[in-house]
Amino acid sequence: MRDVKAVTRKPRASSRVEVLLSELGEECQRIERLLAQLDTPALAAEQVDVILGELSAAVLHLHEHTRGLDRVIDQDRREDRETSPARVPSKSTRAPSGGVRQGARP
Repeated sequence: MRDVKAVTRKPRASSRVEVLLSELGEECQRIERLLAQLDTPALAAEQVDVILGELSAAVLHLHEHTRGLDRVIDQDRREDRETSPARVPSKSTRAPSGGVRQGARP
């Protein structure tokens, strides 16, 4: 199992979305740890039951945690675009006349 290390970085989204994504990452790490425990050789049946119970609870929590998260992220991105200054097309998306090529995103 690989450990995910905290990295200091510029926020990608609103503080609300950042918190939700951080919690999502923590829950995913918990599920990875539980799955790794299931790979432990010679587990007793009781140990397997405990791990599967915790895994079941974690999956349920993950399901509830992500319900509607896609809409929250989409809304956050729309609000970010609405409040950000207009972007100027880069040179690679400009036509020789200075106009924007068809199909290029501004």
